[in-house]
Amino acid sequence: MLGLLAGSVAQGSSGTKPHHKHHHRHHHHARLPAKFFGINPNPGLPSAAAFARMRAGGIRSFRTPVYWRGINRAPGVFSWTSLDLTIRRAVMAGVDVLPFVYSTPYYVNNKDERTMPVGSASQEKAWTDFLRVLIGRYGPHGTFWALNPTVRYAPIRYWQLWNEMNLDSFTKPISPAGYGRLLKISRATMKKADPGSKIVIGGLFGEPYQPKLHGDMNDITFMKRLYRVKGVKSSFDAYALHPYGATVSVMKRQIINTRALMKRSGDATTPLWIDEFGWGSGHDRSLPSSRGPQGQKKQLTLAYRLLKKNRARWRIGRTYWFSWDDDPTTSCAICKGSGLFTYAGKPKPAWYAFVKQTGGRR
Repeated sequence: MLGLLAGSVAQGSSGTKPHHKHHHRHHHHARLPAKFFGINPNPGLPSAAAFARMRAGGIRSFRTPVYWRGINRAPGVFSWTSLDLTIRRAVMAGVDVLPFVYSTPYYVNNKDERTMPVGSASQEKAWTDFLRVLIGRYGPHGTFWALNPTVRYAPIRYWQLWNEMNLDSFTKPISPAGYGRLLKISRATMKKADPGSKIVIGGLFGEPYQPKLHGDMNDITFMKRLYRVKGVKSSFDAYALHPYGATVSVMKRQIINTRALMKRSGDATTPLWIDEFGWGSGHDRSLPSSRGPQGQKKQLTLAYRLLKKNRARWRIGRTYWFSWDDDPTTSCAICKGSGLFTYAGKPKPAWYAFVKQTGGRR
């Protein structure tokens, strides 16, 4: 759903015994993966102060789009200003970045940015060349780190490829076989550029709201067909799911069904990332996930309790709430009220519930 527009670090004093309450809270979350709590942005780049507040609130990863179409408008021509600023602000605040790469430039495919670049050898080369350039800029030996010596060294190793490949709004045509091809050619290129790089599949929308209207495909159908692509299981390191729905019980059902499919497909040990989920604070009755301010807070609390309780059993590596703040200007219905903060930057009840779950500070 993301992109339909298309912290300070606590320091302990030497020799000082931590406060009992703080110590207990830290211990309670110590078993969770380091980047378990993540966030998605709405359109626009958060300020440095917003990133600092994310870090203080317990957020350790920021998922952001990398719009190939916007960065690479012509062969060999790149515009890094916005992405550089995003990464600089995030890592300076102590928040790492998970990029998802999406949107085919018109010089590669003049039909539609949603069309995956696997229609010809020249399209595939343009895609893999771009991945190579990305790793060359933000990977372990990236030029970004050399150009920004005062920025905390946090090379990007996890790369998410595409987004919601089972929805017409992001992918046209919807093609599990085509996406399998994209994963395989990406893997070969990325491993050569950075042997330690990891691929996360583009997050799949669990249960599309109006599948017959656009020809959308639920994630189970999509993945059944993707798993039939020879060698595809070795082409990604984490599965990603967007289990949106009216209630946490709907979310739970989607996760259980996805995990069952992964097990049946011989992929039981692959981590599952919930890289988009959330509820809105609006009162739009036509939108299942629009629950009002207190309803948003309630569903958030129940969701994180569920995810933390079942983290090991479901092998959940990371979670990314959608979203940081509201965007009333977008045509994306959930984006209007999905934030932990209002468009003006005012914290909602959901923000206070969120930091209670992370053990962070308001």
